[in-house]
Amino acid sequence: TVFTSFKDTFKSIFDNFISVRPTAFVLLILILILISAEISHRISLKELIYVILSTFLINCGVRMPEIYVGVDVSGGVPDTYHIVFYLSLAIITVYLTGFVLQSNNDVRTRLKKICPVGLVSLLVIMVILSRHLIGNSADYMCIEYIADGSLDDYRAQMEERLKILEDDSIRDAVLPVMNEYQGPYMSFPLTDDPEQYDNTVTRNYYGKDSVIAIPRDEWNEKYK
Repeated sequence: TVFTSFKDTFKSIFDNFISVRPTAFVLLILILILISAEISHRISLKELIYVILSTFLINCGVRMPEIYVGVDVSGGVPDTYHIVFYLSLAIITVYLTGFVLQSNNDVRTRLKKICPVGLVSLLVIMVILSRHLIGNSADYMCIEYIADGSLDDYRAQMEERLKILEDDSIRDAVLPVMNEYQGPYMSFPLTDDPEQYDNTVTRNYYGKDSVIAIPRDEWNEKYK
């Protein structure tokens, strides 16, 4: 488990830089360098090594439960991995900058001049290439989900489903399967098996005798 967590953490460092737009990391690093250049505290090599090892072990530690149990995890777990990685990156950047600058005031002065120019240049690039740079972000996904009409489609499907589930005269609810693409939303899929977990939870919540879902084409033929 420990060895696998070490291996996965090393791999995730490179994966994060590939899957997330590198420009965002550069922007974060430049901002942190500017902040660090104002800190007067001297960072020793011992402190720097301690921080790098500590943050690496923390990243390994958050992965160990998943590796030890050996099961699939929900989408919230990778989010935790990303957050811990970003925090680690910020901490290491601050300490590394402090260590490099502590003995060289000329470098500190140059960075204070260069970093603002770099920040402005990056912001201009990000505005020009905004779609490419944020195309896989949650914000862009939400905007696209609204703009292309998918949100209206999701709302219509949910209203259709609730109309059936909230009708007390219907004891055995038969619902059309929802579209797979749900953007930022997640409606756990109901199946044609009334004993499947999501089906039974929905049945109990709405007080039905049974709840199943069938393909929309089939549902349209029978119930529309």
